[in-house]
Amino acid sequence: EKLANEFKFSHKQIARKVGKSREYVSNTIRILNLSAEILNALSEGRLTEGHARPLMMLCDRLEEQDTLFKEIVYKKITVREAERIARGIAHDKIRKREFIPDPELQEIEGKFQEALGTRVQIQKRETGGSITIDFFSTDDLKTILDLLKSNEKKDPTEMLDKFISAQDTTEKESFAAPSDAKALADKKATEDKEEDLYDIKNFSI
Repeated sequence: EKLANEFKFSHKQIARKVGKSREYVSNTIRILNLSAEILNALSEGRLTEGHARPLMMLCDRLEEQDTLFKEIVYKKITVREAERIARGIAHDKIRKREFIPDPELQEIEGKFQEALGTRVQIQKRETGGSITIDFFSTDDLKTILDLLKSNEKKDPTEMLDKFISAQDTTEKESFAAPSDAKALADKKATEDKEEDLYDIKNFSI
């Protein structure tokens, strides 16, 4: 990016200098357009460059991009799965732009998401179609079953947020345990020193 912005090199010239294809250079520079949160995850190794590319497909749909980013980090989905989801969202956008969307179908999809608290995709075919419902645990499946029997409205990302919260809690506990153990060990060592101080073996006449 510095070579392009400050030295006014073309992507083709940069490609020759770094020994990569022009497409590789262009795609790599485009990664820098992602949010700071995503770039931080990439630099910290919580996200691979392969995962970043599907996220770039959703730069004009930030809400869906953020949801997919969280799924990659917390659900540990593969690059191929991330690409499938991103392509599905992008294809849906193109389809809605090129064709007249089915208002009834969109309304039903929205109601499914409100009812279940997770992403729901309806794929309509010439005859029939399919429904894809995202879940993150066996408990989620039980919740979905219960919710199908109720009328309570949910946030479309509720299950994902709940899963992330549980992951964060587990990580905090795993980091806290060693600190607690060290604190106990230090306290025990201090007590042992105090006992030794008054031990008769430490006195002489």
